[in-house]
Amino acid sequence: KAVTTAKTSTIDRARTNNFPTYPRQKLIMIVCGVLGLLVPLIIVLLIHFFDNKIDSEETIEKLTRIPILGRIAFQKGGEKVVVKHGSRTGVNEMFRLLRTNLNFLSSKKGSQTILLSSSISGEGKTFIALNLGITLALANKKVLLLGMDLRKPKLKEYIEAVSGKGISNYLAGQSELDEIMQQHPDHANLSYIISGPTPPNPAELFLSDRMEAMLTELSGRFDYVLIDTPPIGLVSDALLLRKYVDNILIVVRQNLT
Repeated sequence: KAVTTAKTSTIDRARTNNFPTYPRQKLIMIVCGVLGLLVPLIIVLLIHFFDNKIDSEETIEKLTRIPILGRIAFQKGGEKVVVKHGSRTGVNEMFRLLRTNLNFLSSKKGSQTILLSSSISGEGKTFIALNLGITLALANKKVLLLGMDLRKPKLKEYIEAVSGKGISNYLAGQSELDEIMQQHPDHANLSYIISGPTPPNPAELFLSDRMEAMLTELSGRFDYVLIDTPPIGLVSDALLLRKYVDNILIVVRQNLT
């Protein structure tokens, strides 16, 4: 009671806004919305700019005028042979469609010598060559599968070859053609020749006279000669065989090529 009160009076009461002065909520929401749209867009554009892999058939059609002969679905698991007699699976039908389209590649009525290659390793050219050969053999065609990849042979891993002799033995003059040719155990119309021991000079062997003599003789004995070669984008082996073949099939794998 003894305290002296201040001689003051309120002239204007304090006034406040309905919204806080800081932080500015509307500005923050606008900036976050713009960044939420802009940042993902920049990331997508950068990914698309630096991505150089084939992701669709439309990409192939934009890059080249070479026709797409067929498409094979990705086969999960480690099974090497997917084409079987009487099977109606999707991948079997795709190989049958590829077999049908092969008839439009060449107008010649005799045999066809077809080279299969790819740009890099792992795109599935050996897988395509083996199952395409089986598909043609099931149509009562005499088919020969040549493992011409003398650097990293894979055909002998896909087929349990009885003999280890192959093309390198023949080209080096160590064996004759009938000595290296083997019959597929499950298909009477399918024969194959593996690559054989890895030589120190594959390119020189491809230029030898025995190579031309071998392909000339085989084209007269079989309806289809399928040549599995090294990747065309890494070594020149496949390019050396161009004058001996009727057509070249390039295997393209989605999101890998």
